Amino acid sequence: MLSNFPVSSSYWQGLHNSVAGFVQVKWQGCIVELKSFGIQISMDGIGRCLDNIFIERTFRTLKYECIFLHDYATMTELSDGLKVFVGFFNQERLHQGLDYQTPDEVYEAGCFPDREIDNQVA
Repeated sequence: MLSNFPVSSSYWQGLHNSVAGFVQVKWQGCIVELKSFGIQISMDGIGRCLDNIFIERTFRTLKYECIFLHDYATMTELSDGLKVFVGFFNQERLHQGLDYQTPDEVYEAGCFPDREIDNQVA
């Protein structure tokens, strides 16, 4: 049990700061890598919810329509279930935000529906 671990709170604070510093350094490396490919970063550091709304919505769908509905006992079962769901999600499931088309149909057509934002950034 972690509460019985005989170290001071300053130890945990130092550990937290070390991990946070490591993540910050790695994130800066990711930013450099993304920019080298000409990708514009939109995160402005003030917690704008629109910066990650698309991936948050995708993960919500994944959890509620796949993971929470199945009792995966092993990582292999989970991996196989995710592969099946992602195939269904991209090839068969109609998406309201894509004018009731599948993501694959939109990708193959080479354009998003007219109401889609013109200047999307990563």
